[in-house]
Amino acid sequence: MRVSSYVNNSKYWNDHQTVFIGTYQSFRKSGESVSYGASGLGLETSRALASAGASLTLAVRNLAQGQAGADVLRAAYPAAQVSVGLLDLSDLTSVREFAADWMASIASLDILINNAAIMARPLTQSRKGWEAQFATNHLGHFVLTTALLPALHKAAQKTGDARVVCLSSSAHKISGVEFDEIHFERREYNKWKAYG
Repeated sequence: MRVSSYVNNSKYWNDHQTVFIGTYQSFRKSGESVSYGASGLGLETSRALASAGASLTLAVRNLAQGQAGADVLRAAYPAAQVSVGLLDLSDLTSVREFAADWMASIASLDILINNAAIMARPLTQSRKGWEAQFATNHLGHFVLTTALLPALHKAAQKTGDARVVCLSSSAHKISGVEFDEIHFERREYNKWKAYG
């Protein structure tokens, strides 16, 4: 089933308008290209939601790319309400600042879609020294979701429903979580096991 047909035919969309899309930037390094949010699945999800009349916030690490994605949505759906905010999920200070700014300007949140991820990167650490894939794909989403819970609760009180959608992959089958060595400080780094 296409997302857009589900969105357009769902009673849920008749009552819920404020949607947040957690998205990311394109990352280019050493010939690698990984794109999130302002293109790919994030943009297509945003397109389906904009077509159904949802108000969207695109959270991006690269504002220029996020604005380009928002412009695509506005061109396709002139009535769409699309805003763009700066967010780096690998930096928990950035996550908390984004959530605080968002909460100060918007009262309730009907849907949070955690779409961002980085995948199979060379060993990289966040500013706090955490393995970047773990920091971005797990810690960042957790902190963002918990920081936005009051807005989700407000929406649920108002409409009877609010949702958090976390996109994932089947890569967890590649490796279990090595809780004692999650940041690859003492074992050989494997980008796929780190992603999984």
